Amino acid sequence: MTKKQLENFVMRNSNIDFNYNGKRYGIERMAKTGEEARIFFWESNNKETLGNSYSDFKDFAQNAKIDGKSVVEILYDIDDADVF
Repeated sequence: MTKKQLENFVMRNSNIDFNYNGKRYGIERMAKTGEEARIFFWESNNKETLGNSYSDFKDFAQNAKIDGKSVVEILYDIDDADVF
């Protein structure tokens, strides 16, 4: 998945799930009641906490990491991400 594809999916409020190093992760853009939409990123087993949140795609692309590696970079190498 390219960075542009990921941005398009996220900004359309798609849910994205993917596996990396034996763990499942999720990305979702949504708004809590009365708040601006944010991008949430979490390890799937911990969705209840909604993990980290980012104000926009630029913030997400620069700061969302797994084991010190950019999520955008990781997704570039992953072909089996689920988008819905």
